Amino acid sequence: MNGSEWFSLVFGTILGIVLTEVYEKIIVRFVRNKYRTVVLKNRFKLYNDDAIRDFIFRYYGNNFADLFDCEILGVTKRILFLTNKTWSELNIDIYESQDILKLINSPSPQYKVNNQMIKKRSFIGQRLFDDDALYLSRVTTDCKIESKKCRFYQKLTLIDALERETFSVAVRKFRKRTKLRDATLKTFQTAISTKNYPVSLGCHVVLIINIDGKKYVALETRSNQTFTYGGSIASVPVFGMVPIPQNQNSTIGDNLKENVLLYNILKEYSEELYNRDSLEKIANRTDPFWFYEDLSETHSLIQSLQEKKSHCRFLGYGFDAINGLSILATMLYIEDDMLSKSIYKNCNANWEIDNDSIMFYSINDHAILDYHNNSKFQNGTAFALALALKAISNYK
Repeated sequence: MNGSEWFSLVFGTILGIVLTEVYEKIIVRFVRNKYRTVVLKNRFKLYNDDAIRDFIFRYYGNNFADLFDCEILGVTKRILFLTNKTWSELNIDIYESQDILKLINSPSPQYKVNNQMIKKRSFIGQRLFDDDALYLSRVTTDCKIESKKCRFYQKLTLIDALERETFSVAVRKFRKRTKLRDATLKTFQTAISTKNYPVSLGCHVVLIINIDGKKYVALETRSNQTFTYGGSIASVPVFGMVPIPQNQNSTIGDNLKENVLLYNILKEYSEELYNRDSLEKIANRTDPFWFYEDLSETHSLIQSLQEKKSHCRFLGYGFDAINGLSILATMLYIEDDMLSKSIYKNCNANWEIDNDSIMFYSINDHAILDYHNNSKFQNGTAFALALALKAISNYK
């Protein structure tokens, strides 16, 4: 091989490396950013556009009473959330009640996963984990909720399909049929009926702390890395429900072992408010309750609940009328002044919260009313906050 051939070989190799780097670092990044901008713009429309609101109000015209009349700081407005009087007037002690949310250990169907959608969501920067999740099986006449296991990707597929159908009918007007909505969200009664869909079970916790006799509520702006409602105002924490891992090699008391709802609240409290990323892979632990003792903030909260210095309440249940998320509305009221100050001083938001910022507002702050008036709250948070503000009036 002569000198010119060597030069051509070396030059070609270097050029190939440079072009590959240019493609990966510039072109792919450019395409991803452009695509992400378009997707996020459409997702903002999905949650905020008047066309969505008008469509849903028209759809439920004959069942308008199923939509929740949300009262916050004296202002009542109907929001895009399905519930009824029975399920919006609860006030049950979660710490003392193990059976609010039950896991039914029977086989679940092999629900489909839209892998292409998962790839697209990951491409725009959403952080997705295909772990075990809980979905709605049925509700009982005594206001208990029965759940079964599925995978996160399975329930995310249903959420995405409902969102796309809603957006196509209301904004793009590509089609008129609402086949999926008719099957899952026709009315509140339809929504709570047993069906062959993995309807997501989520929870919005309204955290209220008490400092020097004044009450403050914790709010956040959801990160666009989350699957739903990026950019919306929400309570802290907000999460999808997971089962307690079965490898229960634990010495924890029996009164806590079967409390699925409390387990999820405690887990997400530490994960979202104290940035405990070790809790994202909790199934890998021999003892699923390890953080009850090992994490100081969780241990302190459990102790406060035991001593009745804090209160964890189940207040209501319903469905986001945009995408079918089923949501348990709960309140965590920290009456203990010392623990409240510790939360305020030491909380450290995780990746699910935009700008790593948790905001504490006086429960009478006009900013809360502005969020309500301008429909900035995630629907589940608006529902939970209205119930929490009513419930908190019973405490000094």
